[in-house]
Amino acid sequence: MTHELGHAVHEYVSKKYGELGREKSCAQAETASIFAEQLVFAALLKAETDSKHRFILLAKHIEEMIAKTYRQIAFYRFEDMAHIERTNGEVSAQRLQEMFKSVMDNYLGPSVDTTGVEFICAGIHHFFEYDYYVYSYCFSCCVVNSLYEVYKSGTVANFAEKCMDMLTDSGVENYCSALAKFGIDATSPTFWQDGMRLFEQELSELETLEADIMKRTYINLEKKATH
Repeated sequence: MTHELGHAVHEYVSKKYGELGREKSCAQAETASIFAEQLVFAALLKAETDSKHRFILLAKHIEEMIAKTYRQIAFYRFEDMAHIERTNGEVSAQRLQEMFKSVMDNYLGPSVDTTGVEFICAGIHHFFEYDYYVYSYCFSCCVVNSLYEVYKSGTVANFAEKCMDMLTDSGVENYCSALAKFGIDATSPTFWQDGMRLFEQELSELETLEADIMKRTYINLEKKATH
């Protein structure tokens, strides 16, 4: 719900420029929605004091971040392979399935049984409606993570107002120029590393929570065994 509300806010503020000025790239279109998700998640996590509940929240959020980044890149590799092969002629459904399974095998690793995964590509409409949308979605996730780090640091004055201005002008302003106002260089190779720093922080907290939960569970089991 928060994700779609972010889209609604973006559409509302960008109407300032009329229909032509509301056109935006896929990466820009997903920025508001993913950022809204991050804000709500952070608020929920901050309010939660039970370690097991915090673990569940973090685990779910990390799984979503993996799906928005690593999984989308796996999708991108499949789409890239399909377009390259298409230059040599028509690509059969079987060949598409083989390519999709190969990238998913690489993404999921040997511990996951991927039997039947090859048929999933037929149901992902982004492959057929928006060329390389999956890549831009991963890009948006990194942008949001970087923006959120700037937001938390408090180094940019009037952050909320500047963020709304960026959304309002998204159809008429260069994306790199807009991000530069927040000190983010989207052309730098370190941009991707910076975008994943939030992921690392959440994963570290999850591991700490896991160790704490396991320790307390072990202590409780010992007490029961003693009695």
